Amino acid sequence: MTAPDGGLGSGVRGIGVDAVDVARFRQLLERRPALVDRLFTASEQEYARRSRDPGPRLAVRFAAKEAVLKALGVGIGAAAFRDVEVGRGPEGEPRVRLSGPLEARIEQAMARYGLTREQARRQERENDGARAAWVQRFYGRNVTDPSLYDLVFNATRFGVHQCVELIATAARAA
Repeated sequence: MTAPDGGLGSGVRGIGVDAVDVARFRQLLERRPALVDRLFTASEQEYARRSRDPGPRLAVRFAAKEAVLKALGVGIGAAAFRDVEVGRGPEGEPRVRLSGPLEARIEQAMARYGLTREQARRQERENDGARAAWVQRFYGRNVTDPSLYDLVFNATRFGVHQCVELIATAARAA
């Protein structure tokens, strides 16, 4: 049922569902092994390799990535698949981490703060380093570990206002 605001009610923007034929997906990855690096982050690949057959783990993550993009209402192709990372929380629940590529963040910092490209690059790298050090110090974990996050949004791709709206929706649903 569609709400008056065009959503699904209660601030929900969309529901994403996707399915992948594991055998076909496995064959595709066997024929085009470079796809693994294009579609999956290092931690997703590491998780899949811990299984005798990584195919099902990668297929599930691919389907989840497509479902996330559909649920956000941005469609396939709006973000690189590596910008959507699917992991598991401490209880086995799915966790999704959306991240922004360095170059997009540099462009955003240049526009927002009037920095040169080199100043923006330095600022973003310093921010990334400080964030990684903080997470390592207080959690003893790598900042890219998806089990640390319930929600992470790429404001360079979705915009700050849409991210705030999605966070508020998630908070109301919790």
